[in-house]
Amino acid sequence: MNTPNVDYLCQLPLIKAVVVESKKLGIQPYLVGGSVRDAILSPEKPITDYDFLVLNGDAKTLVEQLVQLDVEDTRLITLDEHWGIFRWIILPKSPLHPLSTTDEDENLPPVWVDVANALDNELHTDLNRRDLTISALALHPETGEIIDVVGGLADLNNRHIRMISAHNLVDDPLRLLRVFRFMACLGEQHPTLDPATLACVQANTALLNTVAMERCHYEFLKMLSYPQAFPALQAMADCGLLEQLIPELTACRQVPPNSHHHLPLWEHTLELVRQTELLYTEVDEETLTILNAPVANMTNGWGLVKLGCLLHDIGKPATWEIIEHKDNPEGKHTFLGHEKVGEDLTDALLKRWKMSGELTALVKKLVRWHLYPCQFGQHSSRKSVLRFFRKLENHTPHVTVLALADRLSTCGVAISAETLATSKTNHLWLLKRYYEEQSVLQAPRLLSGESVMAILRIPPSQAVGQWLKRLEEAQQLGEITTATEATQWLVAQYRSVETLPTELAEQE
Repeated sequence: MNTPNVDYLCQLPLIKAVVVESKKLGIQPYLVGGSVRDAILSPEKPITDYDFLVLNGDAKTLVEQLVQLDVEDTRLITLDEHWGIFRWIILPKSPLHPLSTTDEDENLPPVWVDVANALDNELHTDLNRRDLTISALALHPETGEIIDVVGGLADLNNRHIRMISAHNLVDDPLRLLRVFRFMACLGEQHPTLDPATLACVQANTALLNTVAMERCHYEFLKMLSYPQAFPALQAMADCGLLEQLIPELTACRQVPPNSHHHLPLWEHTLELVRQTELLYTEVDEETLTILNAPVANMTNGWGLVKLGCLLHDIGKPATWEIIEHKDNPEGKHTFLGHEKVGEDLTDALLKRWKMSGELTALVKKLVRWHLYPCQFGQHSSRKSVLRFFRKLENHTPHVTVLALADRLSTCGVAISAETLATSKTNHLWLLKRYYEEQSVLQAPRLLSGESVMAILRIPPSQAVGQWLKRLEEAQQLGEITTATEATQWLVAQYRSVETLPTELAEQE
């Protein structure tokens, strides 16, 4: 095959800075791995991760020199002192940021530059110890020459995922997961997976338990962030690695189809991810923008929704009952409270994964409220719809998309095509309505918590928050528009009820 031209990388201020500082130290740097692969695959897409190998010198010394060049307040981060791996993070305002074109680019993502000492101070030796052939390419940052010692260019041209050796994969078992992450990365080009590589993963799935879960969830969420991750996820499920990562899914295999679900629960769970990816072309631009936004430098909103898809029904096996039903001789399948059970299981799983509190809260919300959007349609009262938006806040698009994927994956005999079509219309309407109500939802409160306590002469308590929610609802419905009206409304309401009505307390 023709050697691709990625000379544009050599012209980036970042790359030039690495070359200049390396020469001062007598070091030979090479750009390696993902940044080279991604530049060949999609030259038009921005690269936010750069990996360098250095020969004849010390990676730490080079990064210390590079950090000194940056006008931003950055520092050297030690990733692995023993193996000599160090990181430099370039912030958006830095003149060395490879995506920056003006001084106004404050919303750019940070760029990670990892620098490592080459194994045995030999380029070919280091490249031969990597996981996949397509990730074992190197670029000479001055000449633009691509070094390929394992046939990675041919595999990249053929969109073929192939290990360099079984030893390399099991040497760091996280690489078993990376096989599928890179398959997802190439999803739009319909990649193939080398049978020997797949067999190696299947024979060694248990080794994933030896890997720090933070590393696993990083790779997995990155995998799910790609628009066509489903084939890779299916392959991962078929070989047993998915259940190794999420053992809570195994119990889902015991739940069969029923009148609402045409698929057994295991297949239904995977189908949700496929349906979610079909929705990329169905949702509005506002939702696309929100879900495409990067999250924690490892995934995006879509990736989190897909994780929610995988976990949304993990509470069903524990709540499954078959009760007699006059219209169904096989009985009616029920899963009462499975959302709450699933939320608790999700919490335990994500604690094992050591996922951040912010992301954990979102995924738990996806599991807990995945049925909630199904209650609404164009017939719904504005009051109930606004209450839904207040409950889910800025996670409304995530939960609504998951709920729609769930509905589209539920095609049992009791679900007509007309029901599905109406449900789809209602979910998309709900998303549109959410954006239309933003000015109302974002309006500042008319009264603060301190004001409520002073007006009602009550101490700090849960009741203060409940009255604030009632005030917020009245404000959003246009019943009160000024602080004076809010005060009058609050006093009148407080006199009429000593406590928050039971039904409202349950909603809140």
